[in-house]
Amino acid sequence: MYFSPQGSKALFPHYDTHDVFVLQVEGSKQWYLYPPPQPVPLLNSFQPVIPSERLGSPLKEVYLQAGDLLYIPRGFVHEAETNAHPSLHLTLGVYPFQWLDLLTSALTALSLQEESLRRALPPGFFRLPADQLEEPFRELCQRLALQTDVEAGLSLLLDQLIRQAIVAPDHHFALIPQLEAVTLNTVVAKRAGMPCRIVPQGFAVSIQFPGNTIKGQAHLEPAFQYIAAAVSPFSVSDLPEPLSDEAKITLVQRLIRGGLLRIHTDSSV
Repeated sequence: MYFSPQGSKALFPHYDTHDVFVLQVEGSKQWYLYPPPQPVPLLNSFQPVIPSERLGSPLKEVYLQAGDLLYIPRGFVHEAETNAHPSLHLTLGVYPFQWLDLLTSALTALSLQEESLRRALPPGFFRLPADQLEEPFRELCQRLALQTDVEAGLSLLLDQLIRQAIVAPDHHFALIPQLEAVTLNTVVAKRAGMPCRIVPQGFAVSIQFPGNTIKGQAHLEPAFQYIAAAVSPFSVSDLPEPLSDEAKITLVQRLIRGGLLRIHTDSSV
């Protein structure tokens, strides 16, 4: 949140390495946008201040009033100033996953299987001529091009997204006393903002979601997959086989207690 008094300029011309949404809350503000010196900069990299003499003419001038929303893609230089009135605006930063993140995740996943990636570099490698490392480095790159798995990389990115997600407060703990009332006819739904990741682990399987991971025997995987894919409320009885009726109720109670599911407002069918 930024408050600027009238007739002021808060920040020097600069660009952000993430996408920005500017929401004008009160007052007004004049914005000037300039072409990016580095298109689509690397997230969280250096964000230089651009000298005024290097700016040139603005690419766009935007006058924001209360209720207006401005999108500034990462890399675009911008500056703003107030006129006769003070200004209050919110800045919302968006940090997208990059192709670099997918490549890094895929390499990380492969390193869990490929011993050569986990070996230590030779002692004093900083002092070695670069050409002594060139041949093994190129050999690794060629092998990686054939062995890296996009699905494994995506799985690790989803793991990262889930671990970083914050669940909005929704009175969830108030549902705990209602667990004993859950029946096959109870309608449940996933809580808002709950991406799920299913992780098979031999004779076991886990469902990972923001705030928790629930683990069970492998026969729960069809039910976990059904819940992970659900986009609308469903009855406890809708859970797939091979679960018995009693097992369906027990699983739903466990997932409500664990924070993934909630009892739908209209809980009777």
